[in-house]
Amino acid sequence: MGILHVKAMMNRDNDKKESPKALKVFLYAGGGVFLLFVLFVVFFAGCIGVGRLSNNIGLQKLSAQFESISHPVNSKPLERMTDIGILAGNGNHCDFIVAELRKYEGSRDDIEQAYADQTVPGFTPGYNAYVELYFAEDEYTDVWPLRQWREKLDGNNGEKRYIVFVLKTHQSFFMSSWDLRCN
Repeated sequence: MGILHVKAMMNRDNDKKESPKALKVFLYAGGGVFLLFVLFVVFFAGCIGVGRLSNNIGLQKLSAQFESISHPVNSKPLERMTDIGILAGNGNHCDFIVAELRKYEGSRDDIEQAYADQTVPGFTPGYNAYVELYFAEDEYTDVWPLRQWREKLDGNNGEKRYIVFVLKTHQSFFMSSWDLRCN
C-alpha cells in the first residue's frame, strides 16, 4: 500500500468518526429548537386559555348578578342571552352582556320605573353597572347583540315586549388581549 492510499483510508475513517459527532450536534440543536417551539406554543395557548377562562368566569358572575334584578310583576321572561366580545364600540377590550327579552302588560313608564336605579356590582370595586332597557319604540342601539334581537321586540298579536340588560366593559389589557373574542 502506498502512502497516499493509507492517508485516504485514514481520512475516510476520521470522517466516519466525526459523522456521529456532527449528527449529535445536529440532533441537540434541532431538539433545542423544537423544545423552544413547543414551549412557545404551550405558553401562548396557556395565555389564550387563561384569558378565555377568566372572561367566561366573569360572564358567569354577571349572569348570577343578573338574577338579583327585581322585575315588574306584570312582566314575564321569554328568552335570555349572554355574550362576550367587542359588543359596543371598538378597541382592545371585552364587553360582557346578559340580556333578557320580556313581555309586559301596562305602560312603558311602569316598566322604566320598576328598573330605575337598579345596579349590579362591577368588576372594579366601587363600580356598578346600571340595568338598562330597550323597547321596540327605541330607534337605535350601538350594542350589537340587541340589534340582532330587534325583530323579536315586535310581539305577536300586539304583545308588548322589551329587553332588560346589563352591559359591562372590562378594560383589562391582559384578559382582553388573550381572548380572541375581544380583538
